[in-house]
Amino acid sequence: MGVLILLDGEGDTDEDLKYRLPAATAEVLANPDSREYDIAMIQTVPALVHRAKTMLPEAFKTGVGRPYDEPDVAEAIDRHHAASVRDFFLPKVLPSAQKGAVLQKLQEGCMVADLGCGAGILLVTLAKIFPNSTFHGYEISTVALEKAAYNVAAAKLSNLFLHDANEAQQQLSDFPNQFDVVLIYDVLHDSTHPKDLVKQVYMALKPNTGVFILGDIPSAPTVRLNLKTQKAPATYYGFSACLCMSCALSTADGAGLGTLGFSIPVAQKMLQESGFASCEVLSEDANVRWFLAT
Repeated sequence: MGVLILLDGEGDTDEDLKYRLPAATAEVLANPDSREYDIAMIQTVPALVHRAKTMLPEAFKTGVGRPYDEPDVAEAIDRHHAASVRDFFLPKVLPSAQKGAVLQKLQEGCMVADLGCGAGILLVTLAKIFPNSTFHGYEISTVALEKAAYNVAAAKLSNLFLHDANEAQQQLSDFPNQFDVVLIYDVLHDSTHPKDLVKQVYMALKPNTGVFILGDIPSAPTVRLNLKTQKAPATYYGFSACLCMSCALSTADGAGLGTLGFSIPVAQKMLQESGFASCEVLSEDANVRWFLAT
């Protein structure tokens, strides 16, 4: 395929065969700091194939899926998020929130929560940039919490705290009216009860001044529109069947939104029913749509 180029020479032993990875290819495949890096989610493929073989047959029989906690899936998603946070959230989304008012809050010092923080990629990045603010991450995945604890320790951050939301008194709803900003990134479409999470956010925000910033996969309101407008709808729906929809239906009463289920009408309805007075789309790229609710 030309990914590696065999260098000129003689012989066919391991020592004789030398290859070069072209710089342009390396930007896509081997440089996580590049804007062209686009290989992170490939790490999920073995786990998805395994889930398709072992989990999907029973899931289709019963209608109940399974949550995911595979290390490769968690790591791949976090690597994918890191690029989006660096190239999109920080330069475009955050400065546009309330015309810079949220950015000013973070600079001056405020309380921030991230619900479903994963390995803490977003929180660690923000905690480094805004040392005057205090950050709290809430997560139920054991694998993700372990990775988050490692990342926080490696970054030597004293303004970031993690909470195992499986434990008593450690859910976001146990901290009412305390936060200036609450974040949710790439979580709601996976959740069995996304409305409950949004209600937790509403309860945790400071009345009248608190701001909710949430990011999810850009999607259209219907299956037909998604098939027409998405660049790779088969990939999205296949991914969803093995992972996102499976997780969102991992309880008998699961909402079952799935990868392309958190559309703008769904977001507006869910936020309004939870008590939020306004909801706007801050910004959108191919991978994530960011909302702001107050």
